[in-house]
Amino acid sequence: MISENTINAISKKNNEPEWLVKSRLNSFYTYKNSEKPAFFRYGLNIVLNFDYNLDSISKFDLTTNAPDVDNDEITVIDIRKAVNEFPELIKEYIFSLANDKDDFFIILNRALFSSGLFIRVKENINIDEPIIFNNFVNANKFSYNLIILEKNSRLTLIEDLKSDKSFNMYNSSFNEIIVKENSVLNYGCINTLSNESYNHNIIRTIVKENGTMNCITGLFGSSFTKLETTTYLEGEYSNANTFGVFFGKNKQQFDIHARVYHKGKNAKSNMLTKGIVKDSSKSVYRGLVNVSEGAVNSDGYQKEDILILSENAEADSIPELEINNNDVRCTHGATISQIDKEKLFYLMSRGLSEEESRRLIVEGFFEPLIKNVQSEFIQDKFRKTFENLLKNEINFEFRKKGE
Repeated sequence: MISENTINAISKKNNEPEWLVKSRLNSFYTYKNSEKPAFFRYGLNIVLNFDYNLDSISKFDLTTNAPDVDNDEITVIDIRKAVNEFPELIKEYIFSLANDKDDFFIILNRALFSSGLFIRVKENINIDEPIIFNNFVNANKFSYNLIILEKNSRLTLIEDLKSDKSFNMYNSSFNEIIVKENSVLNYGCINTLSNESYNHNIIRTIVKENGTMNCITGLFGSSFTKLETTTYLEGEYSNANTFGVFFGKNKQQFDIHARVYHKGKNAKSNMLTKGIVKDSSKSVYRGLVNVSEGAVNSDGYQKEDILILSENAEADSIPELEINNNDVRCTHGATISQIDKEKLFYLMSRGLSEEESRRLIVEGFFEPLIKNVQSEFIQDKFRKTFENLLKNEINFEFRKKGE
């Protein structure tokens, strides 16, 4: 059972400063008084059930598998160690993009985070070698990652969420990213957690003048995933490319929320998501492009494409635009469909069986999006992950509506 003693034990073990202990306790009290719904309802029909009892958590994983980086121009260390080595910097940025209106998942992470990374790239430095953060989750885990790119810097980073073991557990990961002037971050996050796990993943980014955040997420594992990607385009000529792919099978549930806030002038955002659901899996995607009054000459685009492969699978897509000035160009679109009969007929006319044709269409569904990813390293990682997923599918049946 989570209690004040739990918070104090974490803080004492890490020798944390008083301000951080106070922050943890305030978040814990807020969590205890927060509404905790057992399910999330969207539209008229889709209900996503979150049936993990967070209050029952008593022990959790404290490990951080920090990548071994031999480069003096970048700092990569455990976030708990960074609290004491970079106290002023951590105090300035930690949970700076969180707020009192956050849901109870995020509030609990603020109270309990006990693993994660601090990554900082120095000014005027391009890190050529991609960094892979293998984040193993084999027990209840609360992690916080702070990533800072100083001015005129560049980094490619992949967080690989995975499990060695298969049992009921909860993972919470809060990623706070600061991209300063003229800097570029290529960031990928892949979830291949066990199908018995519950996952909440938050990625919040602020982008300064002429900075770029290229982000792609891949949801392939866990029983229930709640994913949020939020980007604040604060600087003039700032950019955000927010991509996502997901593949739901069995009874998996994905609750995906992608948001971009245009605050600086001449900012540009591109949001693309492609997803597949089969068996009795469910997905809900909510996308938002918000343009403030002062963000003149903004350019925002969002598109979601979802492919339904089974009669009992469910999916919904809810794109939104909030425009507060007239000097903008913003568009959105969404499609939810089954396998195209004409494409199926064409492939079968070339000698493929119906099953082979359906598999080929599924294999190629994500490719147009992945090709838009800026980093070839991240492209290859996502392709290999999806290929392995299909290979491991034992009963990869495709049922047409009405069969």
